[in-house]
Amino acid sequence: MLNVVNSVDTAVCDVETKRWDELGRDLPTSARIFTVSMDLPYAMGRWQRDAGVAHQMLSSHRDEQFGRDYGVLIKEWRLLQRSVFVIDGDGRLVHVEYVADQMREPDYDAGHRGRLQGLTSNASGLGCRHSTAGGVSGPGLTWTPHSPKGPMPIR
Repeated sequence: MLNVVNSVDTAVCDVETKRWDELGRDLPTSARIFTVSMDLPYAMGRWQRDAGVAHQMLSSHRDEQFGRDYGVLIKEWRLLQRSVFVIDGDGRLVHVEYVADQMREPDYDAGHRGRLQGLTSNASGLGCRHSTAGGVSGPGLTWTPHSPKGPMPIR
């Protein structure tokens, strides 16, 4: 699941990211959650440590390509639109929500149902997959710690 937020340092994104982390604790370890924003990697790392959030954080600060590819780039603000993408183990989108009002949270129930649907459609799990090189890959995405473009994993 991709939890796309404007900035983890805003109140709504803070609440949302913590909520997805809580909901993810009840899922099998094959289910993965990634929070993506255009925040600087060190800002995301600081927020993650302070918030106690366990799932992977990804920064797309270096490049706007992720935002363009997923239709979530708010060009005027250089931020990403709040949205949720649930991807099954075969790389198919099983749930998408673009949140129109950036001051509102997503529909957690619908996203959680989509994650459960994704888990039952393929035993290999949900969302992006970790590569042996330490990167992350998903439909139309390849993120590695050393990639000059694309989201950068926060460790």
